[in-house]
Amino acid sequence: MSEVASRNLKRSAAIMLFATILVKLIGGLFKLPLASDSVLGDLGFGYFSAAYDVFTPIHYIAISGFPVVIAKLISDNLGKNNLFEARKIFILSRRMIIFLSLICFVVYLAVLSVIYFLFGKSFNKFYSLYAIAPAIIFCFISSCYRGYFEGFNNMTPAAVSNIIEAFGKLCLGLGLSLISICIGFDISVSAAFAILGVTLGSLASAVYLRLRFNKERKDFDNTLKGIKDNKIGFKILMISLPIVLSSLTTSIMAFIDSLTVSNAGGFLNLNINYFASLISEQKITENLLPTVLYGIRSKAFTLFNLVPTLTLSIAVALIPSISKSFAEKNTSELKENIGAVVKITSLIVLPAGFGFIVFGRRIMELLYGVGASSQIGGIMLTVFGFAAIFAGFSLSLAGILQGIGKQNIVLLNIAIGVLIKILLNFILCKIESINILGAVYSTAISFFVIFILHFIVLIIHTGRITSIGKNIIKPLLASFICILISYSFSFIDNSKIFTVLAMIIAVIIYFVALIWLKCIEESDFYLLPSSEKLIKISKKFKIIR
Repeated sequence: MSEVASRNLKRSAAIMLFATILVKLIGGLFKLPLASDSVLGDLGFGYFSAAYDVFTPIHYIAISGFPVVIAKLISDNLGKNNLFEARKIFILSRRMIIFLSLICFVVYLAVLSVIYFLFGKSFNKFYSLYAIAPAIIFCFISSCYRGYFEGFNNMTPAAVSNIIEAFGKLCLGLGLSLISICIGFDISVSAAFAILGVTLGSLASAVYLRLRFNKERKDFDNTLKGIKDNKIGFKILMISLPIVLSSLTTSIMAFIDSLTVSNAGGFLNLNINYFASLISEQKITENLLPTVLYGIRSKAFTLFNLVPTLTLSIAVALIPSISKSFAEKNTSELKENIGAVVKITSLIVLPAGFGFIVFGRRIMELLYGVGASSQIGGIMLTVFGFAAIFAGFSLSLAGILQGIGKQNIVLLNIAIGVLIKILLNFILCKIESINILGAVYSTAISFFVIFILHFIVLIIHTGRITSIGKNIIKPLLASFICILISYSFSFIDNSKIFTVLAMIIAVIIYFVALIWLKCIEESDFYLLPSSEKLIKISKKFKIIR
């Protein structure tokens, strides 16, 4: 791979990675106080999460489903110096996606209305489910423009739009919910106001992308006026479906839990005596218990989801480059790209996953106190630590496979994992001693199966992964070292201060271990601004050689 290509590849990944980190930090400022007892609490957060988990698949489509397809097709044509065809693909895909968004919006409202008619007003989640409905259209529209910019290897508009959406959720969602609580609305209504902030944030994102695109609209009007090509539209749809569906892996898992464990009469074995202390603590009835348990599960899931979301952003950023090198049959560049994806994924998922495994309960206590959220949610987060490792690698491997045109196999692997998830939910959640934890165990096992299947397919079609020691083993050793030292330190005291200090120490030790193991290379600094200066400084202090 040329030095210029390597820099472009890693800088594209860096833009999406840093934007995703910022978005997740903003999301933490939104969800953590929202889930606290002073705002929505476990019950209100259960209402919120039931609707948010319906929105999540739509959001994944907007950030990593259709944009991946559009970016891939545009990138392929740019690789062949066919600018006209690339722009034509965008115009046709935009028409198709807007049409699909309207169909999905109407179908969603129709299905929701039928369910509302059957269950009546006692089903309090409906306020939130209706509040999220317009976001379907806004997110689909955003996906068109994200895909266009990413196809031209311009990740900045997509990154900025994600940040705008996150700020919208934080300011409007949290603000509206707090106002509604002060007024004295029911907690289910306050949850709906929080969801309304999510909808308004997605609207702001779509408006920004449209305004950014308007700078190039004149050129489009002159070259593509009146364009029609049904064959290309059909091709886009056929390529889109497996990639869009495969991008929903994490959100599908959450959606399955929403359907199977968040409602009374679901898969849970609700022995009232088993949860007597929780009912007493939360002052709830037996009918509301599933929603409370789902709210606790959603708190742990929110932390877990940080990891696969970061790796998904990497996959989205690098798919065009992988697709381009594969289309050009540049084997050496393709292997370098795959190695870069694997290394960046390892550097993220391994320390994060092990951190959840070791500090799961301490993290939940730090965020939500010593009540049911930490007692039940702490165990969940520990199990989610294993799931985070396999989910992170699964999404990155799925991005690689999509880049080399194996999206149908990716979809098949995910379908197998989803079927396992449903089956295990049905079996495990019925066991009294496991109960709500069954939804967490099934998620970890399902992602493990998907990871194994993706890995086998990747080896078959691309050969062995190069530089395993550098890309996987060294980050693994660094993760073990940092977690071991920080865990030993945490024994000094169980207070929140020492928990925070242990995490800070873990981060410092991790980077020191990476330097000691010579895992950091000069090319990795291309991720950062002013990379040339940083490289000189790093060489001076022997961080790199």
